[in-house]
Amino acid sequence: MTATYAHRNTELNTAGRAYWAMSRMINHGWSVRGFGLDFGGWVRLRTPTGVDLPVAADPIDNTPSTLGRRPAESDAPLLTLHACRLLGQCAAEGRQEVQSASMMIAALLRLRVPAGRAHSADAQCAWYLPHQHEVQPPASVRRAYWAATTLTDDYGWRITRVDERGFVAVGPYDTEEVPYHSGTAVDSTTSALLARQLPMVAADGGTGELERLILEHQRARQGKVGART
Repeated sequence: MTATYAHRNTELNTAGRAYWAMSRMINHGWSVRGFGLDFGGWVRLRTPTGVDLPVAADPIDNTPSTLGRRPAESDAPLLTLHACRLLGQCAAEGRQEVQSASMMIAALLRLRVPAGRAHSADAQCAWYLPHQHEVQPPASVRRAYWAATTLTDDYGWRITRVDERGFVAVGPYDTEEVPYHSGTAVDSTTSALLARQLPMVAADGGTGELERLILEHQRARQGKVGART
């Protein structure tokens, strides 16, 4: 089950986008200890090493993080900051929407509901990888990574191979590996988005790094599932 009730038409609404951003962190070992729509939006996180980290939106600019960020800028493409700003946008949508958004996000966090496909604006942004602290991969690798981990974490896919021509994966209802070619990926699905991005990743020399990051993430997630069982 994915958070379809957080969608507006075919895209995630503002609250759904905030939850999508927070759930990316959760999928990488972080936990959300609290959040609020007041003060421009804020989130209290706990890192995988157990450090509590409060994050608040820029009090002046409450718009979502978008494209064109550079690492040296204070508005770098951080999912945590993006979530805060989206929470602040929820508050600007009206009193009734504030309560509805807060209750929905709290329920999604409690139930660990898969967030599903990213909003088209969020899918275009090269969000920093939370586990790559000092040196981030190229932007093309980051965009493809978040598309890939949406498939693995939200839809239950297992990606086995990546190259400039596409990728190979086992879907949740597949019994064997299926190739997804970049040249024939024309729809708006996350799998097609990932396939279309791979030639750009290859042009940046990032195919090997992307495949390594995806496989490492899948192994880490599988290890956590095994530990819980």
